[in-house]
Amino acid sequence: MGFAGRLRNYEVCTTDTPAKTVKKRDNKILKKKVMNTILLLSVGLNCLIFFSALIFLYNKGGVHYIKNKLSSPARQEVKRSASYMEDLSMLDILPQTKGDIVFVGDSITAGVDWTKFLTDIRVRNMGIGMDNSEGVLQRLDGIVRLQPNKVFIMVGIADLNSYHVPISEIIENYRSIIMGINKKSPETRIFFQSVLPKQRYASTYVGLNDDILLLNDKLQQLCDSFDFVTYVDLYKHFRVSGNQINPEYTYDGGHLNSKGYQVWKSVIEKYALEL
Repeated sequence: MGFAGRLRNYEVCTTDTPAKTVKKRDNKILKKKVMNTILLLSVGLNCLIFFSALIFLYNKGGVHYIKNKLSSPARQEVKRSASYMEDLSMLDILPQTKGDIVFVGDSITAGVDWTKFLTDIRVRNMGIGMDNSEGVLQRLDGIVRLQPNKVFIMVGIADLNSYHVPISEIIENYRSIIMGINKKSPETRIFFQSVLPKQRYASTYVGLNDDILLLNDKLQQLCDSFDFVTYVDLYKHFRVSGNQINPEYTYDGGHLNSKGYQVWKSVIEKYALEL
């Protein structure tokens, strides 16, 4: 066989047949499709994670929530204002009339005339704006000297929001309040009310609702350990989706309006006025 013949045989051996060419082309197309599918799935998964994170942050309060978490505010020293001390001095001179119904707490408690609201002259309002669990503990003698029939307590939001007191410490203050009342006024029935939810978009309260839930859960456990203490779950009557306060019950995301106080009254009236 001459050179020309050998060359033709070489070309036949090294040149792909039409079937092989089609197969290679199909493999390339399939590979490209697979790569495109993987890319689309990756982009879709990343978008899902991204938007899930956005929804989570939105439900928590957005930028304010991030700032709150990043700042990790340190425990603040409790400094009592002049108005707080004035209110405290006025409470200390209340005439002693044994058997009254006493309300103790912060500005939410102080924000309504409970005597008129419950139409009972036995009711005394000992709420003070910006009070916290430590403040109630410090002024406990002024409360127990009245030897009240019942005490309704709601305090703790200032601990979390203004003074950044650890929940464990708040609970210990609650325990000391309960035991202090029982020791010095053993006939007093104690009604410990849950802390109310807050509006998550109100910059004053952003990021607090998770802590409020945890605090209330531990408060209920504490109350259940005493047979002379009743836990009153106000929280569930004020909560809407996202564990925030119903906007119909507040004028600023935390403090109550008239509708809010009506809801509060409807929950506790049976405890306050029963003999």
